[in-house]
Amino acid sequence: MLPSNRGNFQKYKLKFVDFQIPPALKSVNFSCFVIGESLSFFGSWMTQIALVWLVYQLTNSAVLVGVAGFTN
Repeated sequence: MLPSNRGNFQKYKLKFVDFQIPPALKSVNFSCFVIGESLSFFGSWMTQIALVWLVYQLTNSAVLVGVAGFTN
């Protein structure tokens, strides 16, 4: 970087550092809610994958896998 551009770069770099966290994200209740929802979503996703895998292992039928995935 040219020496003449260093000052401008530092000035613009400081604008990005001045980021304020919204008050809702600082809340303990909101943090617990986000963590709980994330764990619940991950558990539901794993259950859906396990169900489809189990149907395929028991039947070896792609059609029944589709039916199980659709009905879930």
